[in-house]
Amino acid sequence: PRTAAGRVAVCGPFRWSVPPRCRVPGLAMPTPAKLLLVALVLAAPRAVGAQDPGTVLERPTVPDACCCLSNFVTWAEALTTICGAEDSTNITGLPIEDHWNGCDTLSCACADAMRAPPVGDQEIMPCFVRAVAGSLLMELPRLFVPMFVRSCYVTAQLVKADCGRCDSLRDTRAGC
Repeated sequence: PRTAAGRVAVCGPFRWSVPPRCRVPGLAMPTPAKLLLVALVLAAPRAVGAQDPGTVLERPTVPDACCCLSNFVTWAEALTTICGAEDSTNITGLPIEDHWNGCDTLSCACADAMRAPPVGDQEIMPCFVRAVAGSLLMELPRLFVPMFVRSCYVTAQLVKADCGRCDSLRDTRAGC
């Protein structure tokens, strides 16, 4: 086939058997790096002054940001109550280590609470630090939340995953 400029196009398959491509001798083909650069430039947000009036800007993800401190404090105290109950990890007495049943015993209500924080995952610890610094948390949530988030976060995700112990649709899923 010929191009609009009258050059002959040479066609051939990609190395990994994707549909054939054509190239014109003397013109450079885009490399994956060039394609990525073009995609990034096209996807980059416009300058603030050039944005449409109805456009909503995304909140920057700063490592020490905490958008909703009061909601976080309420969630942390509820998480401590739900997950620290005797039918879950059991932190009914101090020191916590003497009563702790471990992550494998967390209840489904606890897993639900763990998966529904009012802030993003990257904001949990910054919010916790601010809540402690402002004396907004009682003693038990102040001790329990960091230990629980570090120790049981993965377990809470697994028990609520498809076919997990707390999957509400487990009995209806094929292969569970």
